[in-house]
Amino acid sequence: MGSPLFALTVLDSLLSAGWTPSLVITEPPKPVGRALVLTETPIQIFAHAHDLPVATPAHSTDLQNVLAPLRPLDFIIVAAYGKILP
Repeated sequence: MGSPLFALTVLDSLLSAGWTPSLVITEPPKPVGRALVLTETPIQIFAHAHDLPVATPAHSTDLQNVLAPLRPLDFIIVAAYGKILP
């Protein structure tokens, strides 16, 4: 889980070490610039380039709904997600 470039470093390191996440969670695309073009986070762009599944929940309840079917039993790695996690 993460959104800024720092999280990208963490995700890239995980992939380089042979760890493939079952899901990458990042913030939804946001309007950027004067034209307010919806722009994906660096994490989302990287994940798509590496064929990793991506979720972009807008609210904490959406996040819980995304995580529930995965049943993460071991751990979740969070790197600069940008929202308070319940």
